[in-house]
Amino acid sequence: MPGLRYRPAFVVGQTSFAISNALPAGGAIGLGVEYDMLESYGFGAGAAGSASAISSVFNVFATLVMPVVGVLALLFTGQVRWHYLLIAAVGVLVVGAALAATAVTLHSEDGAAGSAAARTGTPTRSPGTSFAAGLSTSRVRSWTSGLPWSRS
Repeated sequence: MPGLRYRPAFVVGQTSFAISNALPAGGAIGLGVEYDMLESYGFGAGAAGSASAISSVFNVFATLVMPVVGVLALLFTGQVRWHYLLIAAVGVLVVGAALAATAVTLHSEDGAAGSAAARTGTPTRSPGTSFAAGLSTSRVRSWTSGLPWSRS
């Protein structure tokens, strides 16, 4: 995010990562913590929500790409079988389709309006308004209130 310095960005990333991996339902709680921490650093709700969404999307893409990278590494070592290549090809197609769908969605407001929530008129909650996000951010604030980079 433009304007976010390295140390606060590191704290936001590592805090949300630790919560996501250490707690049951940590992904949802970590996302709320990330959103609230970005807001506490002075970014608006739109910028904080966009940054949280973008980092989540690219984390999923990284998770989908890693098995394909592993099969390619096996290919270079010469220890690959034909069904590994088939699985890698399917993985490349799935990642390509996911990237294309994401590009269409992010390209314009019309693409974003084509989502299921927009078509059905289902109201969505802001990440900062959920019970888990409010509970977790208040606790994280109390834990980190004495750190030199935290705000009072």
